[in-house]
Amino acid sequence: MRQLKQMATLALTGILTIAPTWNAFAASGWVNEDKSWVYYDTNGTKHKGWIQTRDGYYYMDLDTGNMSIGWKDINKKWYYFKSSGLMNLGWIKDGNTWYYNLSDGVMVSSGWLKIDGNYYYMRSNGAMAVGWRNMDNHWYYFKADGRCTFGWKKIDNKWYYFAKDGKMVTDWKEIDGNYYFMDNAGVMKTGWINVGTNRYYLDESDKHLGRMTKGWKKVGDGWYYFNSSGFLMKGWVKSGNKFYYLREDSDGKMAINTTVKIGNESYTFDKNGVYTGGKASSSAATVPEPFTSAAQTTTAETTSGSSTAQTKADAKSNPGNVIGNQGPTNLASATSTAVDQSSTAVAQSSTAATTVAKETTKASPSKPVASSKPSNVNRDGGLQEGRTDGPR
Repeated sequence: MRQLKQMATLALTGILTIAPTWNAFAASGWVNEDKSWVYYDTNGTKHKGWIQTRDGYYYMDLDTGNMSIGWKDINKKWYYFKSSGLMNLGWIKDGNTWYYNLSDGVMVSSGWLKIDGNYYYMRSNGAMAVGWRNMDNHWYYFKADGRCTFGWKKIDNKWYYFAKDGKMVTDWKEIDGNYYFMDNAGVMKTGWINVGTNRYYLDESDKHLGRMTKGWKKVGDGWYYFNSSGFLMKGWVKSGNKFYYLREDSDGKMAINTTVKIGNESYTFDKNGVYTGGKASSSAATVPEPFTSAAQTTTAETTSGSSTAQTKADAKSNPGNVIGNQGPTNLASATSTAVDQSSTAVAQSSTAATTVAKETTKASPSKPVASSKPSNVNRDGGLQEGRTDGPR
């Protein structure tokens, strides 16, 4: 009996000696636990932090080890992980708002983004700017697809002009050899305007809308003359041996078929506006003769011809080549602060952006090849270079 007990003891000892530890049989690789993906390293330890696979990067929560999905704040930088867990690169649409992640996965915020020659602005919360925005006391306008506007833009049935740097123009602006005037709200003016001590006429015709007039111009039932700088002239003018009078008591309207008392003298003008008494004033400015084909070429309607933008677009309905229909009713009444309605961070939980990704999560992610984080992107002066896909 003692011999049998000794043999049993030796057998049990042998079994315990060859039995592996639990970790030797522990799961490794991707495992779905409670509807969340986790990853076990080869030593059976649940991985936390970055994982790189052949498809890209994943991030395992530092507390739970669960694979991150949606927005994630990592070291004060925002990343977005698709429903498959894969880190997003490029554009991502969350609800009705577009965001952009650079090649290192970091969300762009408070800065310009250049993609395929187009400029976008990403707000402080990362949202792509749309519509009016004020930055450094300059107004910009971003189209519905986020592209910064340059050149002419019709917004709320008013015309605006945006310079090459995207800033809304105010005051005088030379465009294709013609001058236009935008008020303090950026709206292009038409008709009669006073700037300083000078009076101008900005064309109201569809063909040359807003263009500053030079030379003779018929406005309403009267003829007027504007010098090469666009100033409305008054007083005596001459063409050859003919004298004309631009009435100072009628805002520069040429005297026609009437007698006008100038000083202590009366002067009579025929149906063409010519003074019938011969020489009138030695100081009269020389101008082209009105009412003739030669004189007509000096009017705003034929001086410079159609601009390049007008010939490409419908010249009868716009002064430029882009048409829009959005904007504030009165830009001048807008505040000088940035048009940023939200100062909060992008999504505060990893469950955001449920409308974004369509990827399936039934299969496990790709096999990791490294556990390092994405490399940083060189950021140059706040202007980020992005990929060509995006909101369209």
